[in-house]
Amino acid sequence: MIRFKIWLLLFLSLSIDASEMDGCGDLYNSFVDKKKQVVNFNELGEMRDNWIKKHLDIHFDYEDGSNAFARTRVVKFAIIDRLKSEPSLYLDAFFMPTAIYELSRYWSFNGVDADTGEVFINMKKESVSFLFQDIEEYGMSTAIYVLISGNRSLIEAMYQPLGNTLFSLEELLPLYPELTGSDLKKFYSCRI
Repeated sequence: MIRFKIWLLLFLSLSIDASEMDGCGDLYNSFVDKKKQVVNFNELGEMRDNWIKKHLDIHFDYEDGSNAFARTRVVKFAIIDRLKSEPSLYLDAFFMPTAIYELSRYWSFNGVDADTGEVFINMKKESVSFLFQDIEEYGMSTAIYVLISGNRSLIEAMYQPLGNTLFSLEELLPLYPELTGSDLKKFYSCRI
């Protein structure tokens, strides 16, 4: 049953309609890698569980009857608590890329809250590259996931404090080496 719930949640995150991107020209195709369409949800669920166990020390019992929303909420608050108690994690390449992706997924479905702005404001210039990593290995970064989520509050919460830093990047490494911050700014402007 849990695998089905994980699959459903991931399916929803992958099922963004490209027709919503009308007016964005080729920017949507430039930022979303169409070549990586096959996702093994079991592997993805295991990777996510392993990260949660290792970095948050949370071991879910999927037979206990709790729902996916409750578990996602537990993960969100565990990440926020770790960031508040250990601010150096904002620069941790093993923690922050997945943490910001997990938080962004939570906020895209459940709305922004007081923690949203705080997290993005606390991200430093050195950690901006974490927004361009392919966490789930299907060709989409957190920065683009947020843009195409359609959640305007989340888009603003992320891009207002980080915009100038993101928009001035010469390269959007590692996932988009051929694109620049100005390309991202055009995509951002198209989505707002």
